[in-house]
Amino acid sequence: MPLTLPTLAALIPEELDAEVICIDEGIGDIDLNLDADLIGMTVITGTAMRAYELSRHFRDQGKTVVLGGPHVTLVPDDAQPHADSIVVGYAEDEWPRLLKDFSLGQLQPRYVQAPNLDLANRPLPDRSVLPEKRFLTANVFEATRGCIHDCSFCVVPSAWGRKPLQKPVEDIVADIRRRRAKQAIFVDLNIIADRSYARQLFEALVPLRIQWYGLATTLLCQDEPLLDLAARSGCRGLLMGFESILPANLQQSHKPFNHPDSFARIVQMLHERRIALQGCFVFGLDHDMEDVFQTTAELAVDIGIDLPRFAIVTPFPGTVLYHQMETEGRILTRNWDLYDGQHVV
Repeated sequence: MPLTLPTLAALIPEELDAEVICIDEGIGDIDLNLDADLIGMTVITGTAMRAYELSRHFRDQGKTVVLGGPHVTLVPDDAQPHADSIVVGYAEDEWPRLLKDFSLGQLQPRYVQAPNLDLANRPLPDRSVLPEKRFLTANVFEATRGCIHDCSFCVVPSAWGRKPLQKPVEDIVADIRRRRAKQAIFVDLNIIADRSYARQLFEALVPLRIQWYGLATTLLCQDEPLLDLAARSGCRGLLMGFESILPANLQQSHKPFNHPDSFARIVQMLHERRIALQGCFVFGLDHDMEDVFQTTAELAVDIGIDLPRFAIVTPFPGTVLYHQMETEGRILTRNWDLYDGQHVV
């Protein structure tokens, strides 16, 4: 289950007495005749064209449409003409403010996250707004947002900066206990971005006796005490971005802390602690040649990556990579439907 809609639903001010319907187009169709005063959509680049199409449809019916999410935050001027209002950045403060303004007939065209956002003292996500049985699991949690690194292809530093935001550890534990979860998925983009916070979180997870899965950089395996603690806390699977088997690609992508000659050892260290690995690679970086596909696939098999994942390098708008490609005249299309990691753009 995605966390965005349950989070947004929990942030709606009680005094508005709003009737809320949440729809995930990944599991069901959208009623094109929705009876709604206000329609909000969260948008990633690959769904931007669809969001704009739906927005036009609902606005033609006289409904008010609000857009937010990663794509809107990356390129707000691309989204602005397609909505009555947009939210740029995280919505914890701006979404309630927007709703209050709307109820007073004072909706502003743009709401921008303040730089001093704090994730403490926020309501827990309201997962009841989505049909839990339609998802593999609703035990999805978030402890942190953001990442300290500046990988050129990543949307995070461009959209939200490099200062990670953190929820109080006790809030995470309370949410897991409330769910009575035995397994958990953390959607944090880099759960070890702040290692002292990660240690606090992992220590707090130990008594819960859960199995959890998440995302981390390969740097976790350079900190064996933290890796051991992650395993003791119940970590049973991690996604790591290996990105490329060529050091020149990693340097160019601002990810020099990845070392291809250490990939086999990383897999070994994880497996010794009963942690499975989803190892991610991208094809199409400047130093790739025609043999990169076969060579990378053979490496993934040889070193025992449990779930290799391959994507085509994608210059998402607003990122460092996009600006580089645009400057060099290498952007082939701005059809956002194709910005999904599976098309050459």
